[in-house]
Amino acid sequence: MRQRCGLDGPVYYAGLHGMEIDGPDTGFTVPQLASRRDLLQEIARSIAEAIGPLPGAFLENKDLSVALHVRAASPADREQAERAFWSLATPALDAGTVRLQRGECVFELLPDISWNKGDAVRWIEADVTRRLGAVVQPVYLGDDRTDEHAFEAIGQRGVSIIVGRRPSRASRRLPDPAAVELLLNRLVATTKAP
Repeated sequence: MRQRCGLDGPVYYAGLHGMEIDGPDTGFTVPQLASRRDLLQEIARSIAEAIGPLPGAFLENKDLSVALHVRAASPADREQAERAFWSLATPALDAGTVRLQRGECVFELLPDISWNKGDAVRWIEADVTRRLGAVVQPVYLGDDRTDEHAFEAIGQRGVSIIVGRRPSRASRRLPDPAAVELLLNRLVATTKAP
């Protein structure tokens, strides 16, 4: 994550819906995470094989999560990809070893571990407070339904920003990614001002 973002300084990176956190001189991984890797990879291989011939449907394999994307698929291919996904994922879902996280035209399988983006926000907030010896005000931007856990965790203690038009518990709203870029550029400019 650090290489892709290219940011300097004491930055925290959270991935896999907050189950992996990499911070300044610290890190956190949900303890049960590694034990689910083999099962997720087995499911990933089966889904990838089943959807291989379907243009526009693709599987994103994040090692510890598997996401079927169908946004670019035709309606018929989307239906076939989703049918294959459910057929192959249902046994693990029913067994409670993985859980489903739905997004916009995406079906993601994650380890069924009680942890979400809100938990990650609280963990990072506590670590920053410990490191700085002062209470911090979290700022969180997100556009997915899974970001609602973080918005709820922040509550009135910080700033939560939904990107897009869907209903949300966030305290603020930006219309699109271009507005996010504008906001971030302004924040960078003000932090560099004398």
